[in-house]
Amino acid sequence: MGDSIRRDELTTLGHVGGLEDHTNGVPLAVTFDSLRTYSAQHPPTFYFAANVWGRATSFSASIMRVLPLLWGMLALAIVYRLAADIGGRQVGLVTLALFGTSLVFIFYTHEIRQYTSLLFWNASVWLLYHRLHRRRTRPKLSMLALLTIATFGAIFTHNTSIFLLLVIGLYHLLFAPKNRTWVMVSVAVVSAGIIYLPWLPSAIAGLQITVDKLSQDNTILMYNAELVTVIPMFWGNGTAILFYALMGAGLFAVLKHQRNSRYMLFFVIAFIGVVLMMNGYFEFIKRIRYVIIFLVPFIIFGAIGLVSLPRWRYVTAVFLVVWVIAGTWFQTQPDYYHHTGVAGALDHPEYYALLPALEDNMSSDDILVMTVNDYEAIQPSKQGKKSIEQYYMDNSGFTFIRLNSFSGAGEVNIVDIINATSGRPVWVTHRYEPSAEELDFLAGIADDYRLCRQLTYGQTSTLDYYIPNDTEQYRCHVE
Repeated sequence: MGDSIRRDELTTLGHVGGLEDHTNGVPLAVTFDSLRTYSAQHPPTFYFAANVWGRATSFSASIMRVLPLLWGMLALAIVYRLAADIGGRQVGLVTLALFGTSLVFIFYTHEIRQYTSLLFWNASVWLLYHRLHRRRTRPKLSMLALLTIATFGAIFTHNTSIFLLLVIGLYHLLFAPKNRTWVMVSVAVVSAGIIYLPWLPSAIAGLQITVDKLSQDNTILMYNAELVTVIPMFWGNGTAILFYALMGAGLFAVLKHQRNSRYMLFFVIAFIGVVLMMNGYFEFIKRIRYVIIFLVPFIIFGAIGLVSLPRWRYVTAVFLVVWVIAGTWFQTQPDYYHHTGVAGALDHPEYYALLPALEDNMSSDDILVMTVNDYEAIQPSKQGKKSIEQYYMDNSGFTFIRLNSFSGAGEVNIVDIINATSGRPVWVTHRYEPSAEELDFLAGIADDYRLCRQLTYGQTSTLDYYIPNDTEQYRCHVE
């Protein structure tokens, strides 16, 4: 938990009131309005939990990162119970070992994002659904109510919950016995959808936000041709060989008619099919985390396969050792940093040479305005070097803001800050060829400030130093 806080985590803190003037948090209603206004593509369940957690404890990065860790521990417990229900206690234990050492899972247990809670809610939906259909007696109303709550929790945590819900829906329509339980389960799930309806306009607005962002930069999209190579690499803990080894073991279990192996094979194939069809049509997957739910059926299927092998205890122990070694190696590779969004210094390592100059020349009166979202400016490097964003987060004497970056309850209007500076120096980052929005900002600041010095960094950006026109207090001290 000691690595630098990342841009997406700052977005979370902004929505829950952990930035700028709201370091003691904001009411839940403010978080709700913040999401609906600035990030409608993100349903609010996790952010509500983060709001309450931050106000009850602290909004520091290390304390806030405990929350996704707790969600992850709950997810592990539910996934174990689901795997044990499907394949028996041995399958549950192997699933627990594989899941708990999965690099993708470990990464999101210490990021202030909703992905471990997404695993918890989706695994809970599947566990309750499986148990309800396994019962030979009339289902309890309490379990049906829990299914409604879990389904609502899943879709109100992240829109990608639709993947597993569609797969369960296909199974429900095609294979589940059409009896009273079938009807009652259907009503429970539909009830969750009805409860979700008030958020639907915001969800549609969020979809438009995503479409607009991708229309501006579609280079971050993962098309299916890339997705079918990235999923085996990540779900194989860094190597596709381990992915296909687990798939092969699962198919061996199917041939041996291992308990519920065909049931899991359906979920694995259907999940991959749903993801590829939806992404092929809508083209919306940017990061591997969007399909993180696939970890659940895939690892359970693989665990069933490992347990079905001859001398399975020995084979599983060896496989786990290789699995952990592969994951440890993979987190040092460029593909890991690229697909998790932690690009760091991989693109423009020369940027980090600028930090010492900034440290030598910035004073506590200065303001930094960042209009670019360059990775080298907002992300830490894999060598642990701080980003410019983290540098100023750690030096509270400076005022640090970014134009159209992290938003929400912590967002501050740049014009208001500039007007309230009483003639303080301003550092501005922008592209060599500024956008229309950047040009407007630069034109506005030029009315009261004069350009003193320009520093360059990276391959596309520059850093300008402005001092007020109407004061002799500050000089061009950057030489």
